Amino acid sequence: MLDQPLQSLVLWGLEPDLDLIDPQRARQGCERAECVVACSSYDAPVLRDLADILLPIAAFAETSGTFVNANATWQSFAGAVMPPGEARPGWKVLRVLGNLLDLSGFEYQDSAEVREELAALCATATPDNRPRAAHWEPGAWIAEGPALIRVAHVPIYRLDPLVRRARALSQMPGAEWVARLHPEQAAQLGLAEGDWVRIKQGEAEGKAPVLIDAQIPLGVIALPAAVCGSESLGAMIGPVVVARLNRQAES
Repeated sequence: MLDQPLQSLVLWGLEPDLDLIDPQRARQGCERAECVVACSSYDAPVLRDLADILLPIAAFAETSGTFVNANATWQSFAGAVMPPGEARPGWKVLRVLGNLLDLSGFEYQDSAEVREELAALCATATPDNRPRAAHWEPGAWIAEGPALIRVAHVPIYRLDPLVRRARALSQMPGAEWVARLHPEQAAQLGLAEGDWVRIKQGEAEGKAPVLIDAQIPLGVIALPAAVCGSESLGAMIGPVVVARLNRQAES
């Protein structure tokens, strides 16, 4: 979907620059599409920039629904409060879009009907969390020349648009935009803690302060994803070129 130009894209409850593995590819994919419809509980600059249409949908506590946990237990719930303003439960938005397009299978009257149909389809499914295939081959990301391998994680309180907007959670440690390097790696690059570096990842480019961390393997630069600063870079795992910024550039 990101690599092939599509006539239309529907973004469902996500922010392309923070919720996908490669922010730059996500942006380019949206820009190539003729029409982008963003259904979201939150307004965001990136959605206003990339979407042609914004449709407000209810947050999880404002609609009924069902979670299925890792033990395959179905847990249904009701909405705790009414959605604000023009927001509507997401399944209703999809139902109306299906009706407007004269599609079959969009006649649901409540979310329980959606759940029961899905439960019937999943009745014979057997939960299995075992890996189906090897998605990474040793040596696939060996850096060449001056490059390092970027390895990213998503901090726990940056997982979705809801927690990213919680002021108290944003003050918890672990979501800082920093470039973590092993002490020996930093020394090889002539870097000290607090220095700023420029990171180039293909055509994408960003900058971050350095944090020395002996737990980071040699040859690796750890840069978080889904935090302010990460949206300018590319894939969460891949080679990057790192160079020290001078003091004037840092400011």
